[in-house]
Amino acid sequence: MVLYSLLSSGVLNLQPGWFRTYIQTPASQHSVICAGADIRYRRWISQPSQPEQDKHKPGLLLVHGHTAHSHWWDFIAPAFMTDYEPVALDLSGHGDSAHREEYSAATWAEEIATVCEATGLYQPTLVGHSLGGIMTRVAAFLYPELCHSILLVDSVLPSTPSRRAPPPLPGLRRRIYPTLAQGMARFRLRPSQPPPATYILRHIAARSLQACPMQTTAQESGAESSYMFKLDRALLAKMVPQTQLPVATEMLKELKMPVGFIYGKQSRFFPPEKIHALSPLIASNLLHGIESAHHHVFLDQPLEFIATLGRLLTQLRKD
Repeated sequence: MVLYSLLSSGVLNLQPGWFRTYIQTPASQHSVICAGADIRYRRWISQPSQPEQDKHKPGLLLVHGHTAHSHWWDFIAPAFMTDYEPVALDLSGHGDSAHREEYSAATWAEEIATVCEATGLYQPTLVGHSLGGIMTRVAAFLYPELCHSILLVDSVLPSTPSRRAPPPLPGLRRRIYPTLAQGMARFRLRPSQPPPATYILRHIAARSLQACPMQTTAQESGAESSYMFKLDRALLAKMVPQTQLPVATEMLKELKMPVGFIYGKQSRFFPPEKIHALSPLIASNLLHGIESAHHHVFLDQPLEFIATLGRLLTQLRKD
């Protein structure tokens, strides 16, 4: 596989200085129990020797999308350390957080609220991408005193209830890769789109996998070490419908807080007619499209996303 060879050699992994600086910025690791599951999160503090100073900054809770994890924000969160206290969590079933027997929007919203409480973030803005935007919206609806504002990133806003049935449970056999590089070569964005810069893809792919337990390694691959993806492959099959929640558009209308929205101008989810439909829901000064960006907006145009997010966060505070 050509991509695998290039990734392994590092030919496509030339990191610009700004990216290298951000991903090398330390973030402390934490966990909290929510509804019986261990939920992991990370926080960036600008002056570790004087953390009290950060308590006076507004909080910024970053929520990843489906199949993603908190490391997707590694090259975004540090850009806001001067004016905010950024925190990123792994929703259950994702990243380093525990897997559950079943998942629901209400449970993920509770995880967001639990992390906000555990961190003591001051008047936080919740920023959620894709599925993370849906859960951000649900958390703000179920916990109206939780945050100052929310900002959704290319997150769908259906006006009718979903009728989609959950998929069947996948096979029990896990996909095991003999090396980290081989596992990384199998990493794919969902939904698919033109790939972002390889140094970005490589960074998040490497942190999407974990070393298998020795017993699993020996039994399933016969190798001394091997790797598997952290994601709960049965996540969608374990989803419990939340029929008591209002549809997205009605939910937004009921929120009593400022709401911002960033989308990719090449996103399959937001053609011009969809953007026009957002005008009754999102104030024009809080709605912004990013050129040459698809659904995974901040992977495609990270620097433009950082600049746009900064402007909208300031505007949200004014509103």
